[in-house]
Amino acid sequence: MNELRFKHSELEFIEDINGSHAQEFQMYLEDYCKEKEVDLENLNKNLLAAQALKIEETVPTERLSLPETQIDDSGALVIHHQPDNSSSEEEILTKDGKELSDAFAKLFKQIALYLHPDRLQNLSNDEKAERLELFKEAQSALEEERYYFLLDLSERFGVRTPKNYKQQTRWMKIKIEDLNSKIGQEKSTYNYKFAECETDDDRQRLIKNFIYQVFQVHVE
Repeated sequence: MNELRFKHSELEFIEDINGSHAQEFQMYLEDYCKEKEVDLENLNKNLLAAQALKIEETVPTERLSLPETQIDDSGALVIHHQPDNSSSEEEILTKDGKELSDAFAKLFKQIALYLHPDRLQNLSNDEKAERLELFKEAQSALEEERYYFLLDLSERFGVRTPKNYKQQTRWMKIKIEDLNSKIGQEKSTYNYKFAECETDDDRQRLIKNFIYQVFQVHVE
């Protein structure tokens, strides 16, 4: 459970990094293309989706094997990822996930007895505000399958927790693998690598690689 909690936090942190550097990446890309006289607007109308492409660490001398892509009606680059073959894990995740969803929905209702605004009349204003915030977070945790947060609350308020430990453990292991995969994908994007660049030379090499990978255009 602690590992699952950590992986959720790590993914949120990396997504924040990517989001905060998306505009910076595009502005740097536009300035670089102007300097190198590359007609960026003509190459693609919307580059934000393209930044999610996994990075080829070096610019290859032969044609890249790129994911299947197409330009949608808005001019955005749509990337079609190859489906994986983890059907057995998905079946387990679906089955266990349904059982856990039902169990934790019941747990949420029990916790809500301590957090719902209608139950807070005898508390101080500060306690009401705190529990109202916890109620909102608990709702989000249930919807986003962050069950560890509900378990934390159940311990705090002395609420009996679901006893289906086998399903919980199996489900959490698969979710951790899924989060690790998402973290790896986020770390392989150009936004994240741009955030990691320490020098302007590093940024220019990254931009050059991006232009080649997405548009098959060499920039001297």
